Amino acid sequence: MAAPSAAKSAAFPWHTATTSCSCPYPSAAATAERKHAQSAKRRTYVPPMEALRAWMLLFVDYIATKQIIAPALNALVGGPSKVIEASYAPIHKAARALVKRAIKSGDIR
Repeated sequence: MAAPSAAKSAAFPWHTATTSCSCPYPSAAATAERKHAQSAKRRTYVPPMEALRAWMLLFVDYIATKQIIAPALNALVGGPSKVIEASYAPIHKAARALVKRAIKSGDIR
């Protein structure tokens, strides 16, 4: 496939000279790379205690939302045990990492 023209690159800035796509849309890989670069620019250091507090507040919102949609979730996935099973590991991993970071910094014991 031919490289995109200069006009196409100007109209669609996410296309680069190395993109081998003749369509006016980015490839999934190009989109993922662009989003990763954008998120890397937005990342800033957040103190451990502040990060843990922010995560806990988001978790409370998550639980509140889950309570509202629980009947639909349970019907879709086959009961509450399936919902808990699917969400437990990632939630536990995130909480554990944040707590470990706060302990390491001395903010909590």
